[in-house]
Amino acid sequence: MSTVITPGFTGYAKLGTEYLRFNSCSLNAVQEVEAPDMVMGDYTHNAWAYGKIDVGGSISGPMTESSMAFLNAAWNSTGADVDVKYYGGFTRRFSGMRVNSITFNVNAGEVVQFTSDFIGSGWSTTAAGTMDPYTVTEKLITWDQAALYRGTKGAAGSSSITNEIANLQSFSITITNNITRQYVIKASDLYGTLVRGMSAVTGSLVNYTLKSAEGFLGAGTQTGEGAEAWGEYSGTDYYPIKFSLGAYNITCTVVFHRATSELSVGPVLTTIGFTGIGHWGGENDFAEVHNVIA
Repeated sequence: MSTVITPGFTGYAKLGTEYLRFNSCSLNAVQEVEAPDMVMGDYTHNAWAYGKIDVGGSISGPMTESSMAFLNAAWNSTGADVDVKYYGGFTRRFSGMRVNSITFNVNAGEVVQFTSDFIGSGWSTTAAGTMDPYTVTEKLITWDQAALYRGTKGAAGSSSITNEIANLQSFSITITNNITRQYVIKASDLYGTLVRGMSAVTGSLVNYTLKSAEGFLGAGTQTGEGAEAWGEYSGTDYYPIKFSLGAYNITCTVVFHRATSELSVGPVLTTIGFTGIGHWGGENDFAEVHNVIA
């Protein structure tokens, strides 16, 4: 008997006309079998049922020139079809897919990395041959194509975001939609209904400059020092920031955490986290999606 072993590297993901290359993809339709322990007159489980279906998973890998177009299309969708080719034309289609969270990591000297978590409402196996080989060559997005900018404290919109934050060793940002799967009595299927939750932005940056207060993010700023009393800050002490990744930008408003530093044999590094505060702005035509990627 012969064993057929297929190479995963011939696969890719597709959303509409956009393609995505990656390192790993865990999109699946997971369904448990419910077989509870019961008093049932036997030593085995004789009562069972198929449980709810959980469609979703994550895709992660290095950023390429076309990655952001795929991720942007997925982010701005309220339910898209994501086709994943495994090998030789064998393809699965995950339907009603929405981005639950997306993370970008930039480290000096390395290729930019992404992780995107998806949640969906259906799946199917498409006919063989529906997805041809993807042979277009492209460049990876390296650290020198990424930058982080800040605007004026308390300013609304993106017009003031012109000051580049220098001396960065790394930065990361995670945008979360907190989508949950809810179920109703007498439903027509076992997939449930997707409900959008409260959005959240978190992240951090690592700087080579040891300045925990004045000037940490540039002259005239007082970020990274936190506050020792309620009266030391105001509700508008947030900063608009912009992450530039190749041809795309991610903008939002954040409050910076108190800075922390480490002292070791190597370079002194100072880390400052941030939390998204305030309305991000730029809502697109999809009422439930904030268009932070542009």
